[in-house]
Amino acid sequence: MEILRGYIGLGSNLGDRMLNLQRAVEMMAATARLDVVGVSSVYQSPPWGYQSENDYYNAVATVDWDGPPLRLLEHCYRIEAALGRHRAGQSDYDGYRDRTVDLDIIWLDGIETESDRLILPHPSAHRRAFVLVPLIELAPRLELHGHSAEHWRAEMDAADASAVTLVDGPGLLVS
Repeated sequence: MEILRGYIGLGSNLGDRMLNLQRAVEMMAATARLDVVGVSSVYQSPPWGYQSENDYYNAVATVDWDGPPLRLLEHCYRIEAALGRHRAGQSDYDGYRDRTVDLDIIWLDGIETESDRLILPHPSAHRRAFVLVPLIELAPRLELHGHSAEHWRAEMDAADASAVTLVDGPGLLVS
């Protein structure tokens, strides 16, 4: 199979958020056939889609993947589980809630797919400032749903975009 360039969104709003994100990056880098090429800065943002007192830390990783998209999704779920995220029931989605870590495949080398387990490109990434702001650091011209990440960021409500703030201090390390 051909190596696929991709972008994975990372988020955490429980526990040591920075450590959770760092461990996720390290576990991705230790996964066979998955190479973490780079990681954006870390940003803080309020929860999206639900109410919580716990703000998120978010970042985006650039990856190279050698395999089918659903296998990458399985690796993401395995990493989430190892870091304390437990998906309720048999559904991959049962509502938004606080979590130690969340890994979302945003885009994978132009693949467009829609199944009950995976939709690519991510169906909501272009509407989420906490995804677009770090993604633009890595791939400002990446096309999502017909327009570049920069375009979607420019179209976004100013209040949504300004709610995403850079976290001071050292960022995530790629091993």
